[in-house]
Amino acid sequence: MDAMRYTPLSPSFHTGRRQEFARQLPANTVAIIDTNPELVRSRDVMMPFRPDSYFYYLTGIDQPGGVLVISQREERLFIPETDSQTRRWDGERYTQAQAQSLSGIEGVGWLAELPAYLDKLTGEADRVLLNCAVRTTDDVAYMPGAKRARSLRRQGVNVSSARPILAVMRMTKRPEELVQIRRAVEITAAGLEAAGDLLVAGRREYEIEAALLAEFVRRGAVGHAWDPIVASGPGTTVMHYVTSGRRLQAGELVLLDVGAEYGWYSADVSRVYAVGRPMTSRQREVFEVVRDVQQHVIKQLKPGADFMELINSSDEYMTEQLVQLAVVTRAQADAQKGQKISYRERYGGNYYAHGFAHSHLLGLDVHDVGDHRLPLAPGMVLTCEPGIYLDDEGIGVRLEDDILITPDGNENLTAHIPMEL
Repeated sequence: MDAMRYTPLSPSFHTGRRQEFARQLPANTVAIIDTNPELVRSRDVMMPFRPDSYFYYLTGIDQPGGVLVISQREERLFIPETDSQTRRWDGERYTQAQAQSLSGIEGVGWLAELPAYLDKLTGEADRVLLNCAVRTTDDVAYMPGAKRARSLRRQGVNVSSARPILAVMRMTKRPEELVQIRRAVEITAAGLEAAGDLLVAGRREYEIEAALLAEFVRRGAVGHAWDPIVASGPGTTVMHYVTSGRRLQAGELVLLDVGAEYGWYSADVSRVYAVGRPMTSRQREVFEVVRDVQQHVIKQLKPGADFMELINSSDEYMTEQLVQLAVVTRAQADAQKGQKISYRERYGGNYYAHGFAHSHLLGLDVHDVGDHRLPLAPGMVLTCEPGIYLDDEGIGVRLEDDILITPDGNENLTAHIPMEL
């Protein structure tokens, strides 16, 4: 395990998460937690592997083929045994002893033993929980959990999803998880600093993307936590711009929405910089409004705050700023005031297509799981990322920081990353 590129979470962390999960399982219920499969990119070329977040959370195992079986009474981990073909092409996979060391699970068997073990266990259980959506189309058919759900239902087994329990558990980050997130933030900060040297007229967007990736990997990250957004000029108004082919031009803005993934935990930061010269008065005006809205919302991020109320109050505050920018009229603003409508519907979805509502929990997934009906609580990490997008003016500004909820308020984990170069 010396070859790991990140410092893993401790086995006691994973043991604690399994114990908490098991306590919430109904009596005579078995949970089967699969990791992700290896996916083909093209012919015999595979996609980079990433473990299923629920599986990793409970086991610490980051290699393909693992299955965790857990109930109130017992837990057992199954991993693939390294055969000669795998050893030749991919190298050694974890031994049983290594899997025990990483996960804290005493009972580790080979994957070949799983079918016989499950036949007896599922036949006696009242219910089986899987880490997939089970009864919706949220999961593609080839995912292990989806396949398992279909097979078990054909056998007459009562199948449900383990996600509701695990998603709420994952909302509150433990100290070890915060260490990983902070490390991802520091790597992201270093990447943005390196990319800043390339924000000059004539450079291509993909050169900036490459500089970010090089710095991320150099510092031990897996790489980008998602396809990064490096958008200049008119691309700044496109929410998920990933083309990265345009040449930077003096006087334009560049929007960077990026984050490193370290130990499978993500950072998520957005910054907007001017190319080659100071911002124009209009660019500056929009930039300052977005920054003001962000600070307005961050002050409200504290224990007990209601996520939906934050969305509504930030939408109203943003609307007032749009009036000041002369983007919408007072009559338009008054006509929608007090109405419970989605930010996607306000003003035809123009100007701020996501509002504060685009903010999300952060952790093992960049858009992390949880229940937004629950009030904010210490240990939660979420982004705050208001934005304004003016298509006709070619001005898009999104500012995003990662906020840790603390017992007495919050901590901005990314506050040290400069807003301006």
